[in-house]
Amino acid sequence: MSPEANYDQIASEIASAIKRVETSIKKYGGDPEKLFVTGHSAGGHLVALATMNPKYGVEKNTVSRIILNHAAGLDMKHYFEQFPPTNENDYLTTWTNDPKEWKNASPIYFLNKNTPPFLIYVGKKTYQSIKVVNNRFVKELQQYQKDVTPILVNKKHIPMILQYFWPWNDRIDETVDFMKKTTQ
Repeated sequence: MSPEANYDQIASEIASAIKRVETSIKKYGGDPEKLFVTGHSAGGHLVALATMNPKYGVEKNTVSRIILNHAAGLDMKHYFEQFPPTNENDYLTTWTNDPKEWKNASPIYFLNKNTPPFLIYVGKKTYQSIKVVNNRFVKELQQYQKDVTPILVNKKHIPMILQYFWPWNDRIDETVDFMKKTTQ
């Protein structure tokens, strides 16, 4: 949706989708008590933000667990304080130049005792910005989820999502096991 929409509009759309699934999941044989969200790269940022920032109206306990696959953008405030947004790549359109908005766009600032459990994958061969933000995010998250540890995978950015396409990968079993923990 970017650059026609800014991060706030995009996160609102994600939140609407989560709420829609919650209200209609029973019609399709699903369990509203077992609603999981996942995202890769900016998608990880957006599902975390839509779930955790109360402004988007996803009630606590709606999402059972969050799976981040090589998430970017978990702390846009920290990133833009070092690398201010410009018009290049439409960053000003998406993020503005307002530090308050950068903080509002950053899931790291909405971590609390009600945050759903996380499974976090990070590629070892990735961009430095993704390594930094995931380290910062996990460190903050460990205040509430002491046992959370990212799973480091020897891959670059795009292969982190492609790995799910191959049935012999370890990620599927890890993810399913993580999801099954809600029933224990």
